[in-house]
Amino acid sequence: MKRILLSFLFSLLLPGAASAQFGYDNFDAQLDYRQRGSYIVNGQRQTVLMDQFWGSVVFMPERMGAAKVKTGFDEALVESGAGTVKVYRPSLNVLAVTYPGGEMRIEEQADGGTVTCGGQRYSVKIEGPQKMTVEVPGDVITYSTSIDEVTVSGKRGSVTYRKLPEGYSVKSAAGTTTYKAQLNGGFTLEGVPLQQHPYGYWGCEFYLTRYQVGVIVEFNRLISFPALPRQITFDEAIVVNF
Repeated sequence: MKRILLSFLFSLLLPGAASAQFGYDNFDAQLDYRQRGSYIVNGQRQTVLMDQFWGSVVFMPERMGAAKVKTGFDEALVESGAGTVKVYRPSLNVLAVTYPGGEMRIEEQADGGTVTCGGQRYSVKIEGPQKMTVEVPGDVITYSTSIDEVTVSGKRGSVTYRKLPEGYSVKSAAGTTTYKAQLNGGFTLEGVPLQQHPYGYWGCEFYLTRYQVGVIVEFNRLISFPALPRQITFDEAIVVNF
């Protein structure tokens, strides 16, 4: 099986500062899909600092003042008034992110990956090209896909996205939503609002808010997803800010 390199990073403030408390219900943020060298998260542009095949390391230079940035193969250095953040590989299967007073360390395995930082643990297990399990504090989420369907399940219930000839449908305990494309390029949505369905997440972002550096992981780079209108279905990402 192809080795999956996965980095799930979460972010922390300077030591001594109060860290954010969160539950899974707080993991919601609008994330448009990537356009060239940037993403749009909550309406804010984030610039790609380092590309990885699972996603990208990103930063927000416009929020950093006179920052100095250096990049290389599997390495980046960001120096700003808040301090220095370094992204590098101390060994082949480890990606580290260091910042003043702290470090995030990601261990990559053949079937997924794990990150440990600040006493918290995030992991993903790839069970095949069409199934993975994501473990976050308080929940375990399973993604199962086929050529025309995605089912996501966890403690909040289960939701199925199914590709149709004219669009797709979404079904969960909340009800059914149907998307239909129109010849003029528009679309219609019928049924319950998409926001009422659980688990619309297509990716993760873990962000160091003090240093304006983070990591975006795209789930559809880890396993095969059907070709659904991404801006309409998986239009949210799990986001953890500290």
